[in-house]
Amino acid sequence: MELKDYLKILRKNATFVLILMLFGAVIAILVTVKIPSGYKYSKTFFIKPGVEANNTEAFFVQEKTRNFTDTAQAIIESADFKTEVMNSGESISVKKLAPQVLQITTFSKSKEASTSLMQKIQDSYNTKVAALEVSNQKSTLQPLGTAPEPAFTKANKIVFVTAGLLAGAAMAIFAISLKTYFKV
Repeated sequence: MELKDYLKILRKNATFVLILMLFGAVIAILVTVKIPSGYKYSKTFFIKPGVEANNTEAFFVQEKTRNFTDTAQAIIESADFKTEVMNSGESISVKKLAPQVLQITTFSKSKEASTSLMQKIQDSYNTKVAALEVSNQKSTLQPLGTAPEPAFTKANKIVFVTAGLLAGAAMAIFAISLKTYFKV
């Protein structure tokens, strides 16, 4: 087949392509409306061992704390912890960057609420872990450096609609190529 044959097939099925492109754009708009907008605040924390150790025990204390990082992440991501510190319309995500280093991101409707939520997470975590006595494992969240101010984020409708249009066009061309190949 030559290019003019492909163009003839596309012209013949132009309404199908347009319908799927519009369908993709409508879905993209609906997705954009559902994505919340608000303030995103990320802060990096170091999990500091709570036990002071002499030189011979220092390695083992440090190793216990490194292994405790996954547990710390699970505590912060647990449903009980989230219901304790979050209000409606807020969210928390935790990412392990390295052994003993966690990045916590909060999402809220205002700068103050986002900053307050981060402080509540740190205070509540430190209180909970201080109450735990898991083989003398008492580690605390210590902020690393200074975090930037919370930033306002919202979904870019133009990008989503463009992606929807392109996805619709790609699906239509794929369907047309299958229809032409199998001569349906």
